[in-house]
Amino acid sequence: MILVTGGSGFVGSHLIQSLLEDREKVVNIDIKCPSHDRREFLRWDIVNPDPPVSSIEETYHLAAIPWTRVKNESDWFAETQQAIRVNALGTYNILQLESEAFIFSSTANVYGNGRQFKEDSPKRISSPYGYSKAIAEGMIELSGEKYTIFRFGTVIGPRGRCFPNRLVWCAIHDEPVKLFNNGDTYRDLVDVQDIVSALKVGFHLDNGVYNVSSGTEISGLELAK
Repeated sequence: MILVTGGSGFVGSHLIQSLLEDREKVVNIDIKCPSHDRREFLRWDIVNPDPPVSSIEETYHLAAIPWTRVKNESDWFAETQQAIRVNALGTYNILQLESEAFIFSSTANVYGNGRQFKEDSPKRISSPYGYSKAIAEGMIELSGEKYTIFRFGTVIGPRGRCFPNRLVWCAIHDEPVKLFNNGDTYRDLVDVQDIVSALKVGFHLDNGVYNVSSGTEISGLELAK
């Protein structure tokens, strides 16, 4: 049996669709019911102990609190607490399942602000989201389990909610585009189907951290134009 946490989300829903097409037996754990497919769905918050499943062959751990922009110091503490609770403590709870392979979706956000990252680039964490993912990575590496950690670039595609998807929405509704950091933020855009392809080979990779990206970059201003 294959377990996907966060299978009702953007990447998770595409992954489950692909696994079902391969005729795999998949269980989706999420706090919200999926709109795309209700087969083998278990509603469960990963911050709670005692996961409701066992005998897992592969675990794809995608459930997480996403990155959001912090506006002031009080929000920073509140967001940090929530991110660590879900992304770090939740990962600890899922690790207790002791599956044959643990495949984790991390983020290039752990490198901080900058460009052209490699797996051995130093971490320069600039957000509570990146910090919580870095904690989760450390726990996975120390767990003694077989694992693969994928750090994603900016994932785009159907059902996504990132900046490129927002641009399309603005164009359709004739709304002005709001640029983060005056459009000077660079993104490495990678299609969700390429992310799914990477996740599905995670079981066959040696323990380690792997960046998944297109190898190109574009600024928010260039993308908007």
